[in-house]
Amino acid sequence: MGEQVSREIHLVSRPDGLPTAENFSLIEVSVPAPTEGQVLIKNLYMSIDPAMRPPLSNGQARLNEPLGGGAIGKIIESQADSLPVGSYVLHRGGFREYCVADATGLERIEVESEPLTTHLHVLGTTGLTAYGGLLVTGELKDGENVFVSAAAGAVGSVVGQIAKIKGCRVA
Repeated sequence: MGEQVSREIHLVSRPDGLPTAENFSLIEVSVPAPTEGQVLIKNLYMSIDPAMRPPLSNGQARLNEPLGGGAIGKIIESQADSLPVGSYVLHRGGFREYCVADATGLERIEVESEPLTTHLHVLGTTGLTAYGGLLVTGELKDGENVFVSAAAGAVGSVVGQIAKIKGCRVA
């Protein structure tokens, strides 16, 4: 496969208050073919998360580069034995159609019965945060009372579901 053209969303200025369309730019770039140990990913799904907001203003997100963030993609070209063409991966390549990445930095997704997108929320960081906070750090016991002050958010919603599964009373 030759060089691939990709559209990317770049941060071009820092928001003063809420982000606006003027803070971003959609550009086209050439994506090189993968070299030894790398893969070419076609992104299928990208996640917009609340944790992305602070870096836009505080300087952590770099100007004139693709916005970072969780994404699920399909390998369309591979120079890595561990990730053959057709594999699905979870990565932090962000807001772009195509990207080249080192295979070692990718999480392979086994396609089973759940939709791929669940790996961006309940089977991803959201679910791990809820699980770790409630069961590991919180050491939840079956039948306890659980109050979730952030139940309307993604993590809080999963916390509530885990607590219910554990036989807890959730408020």
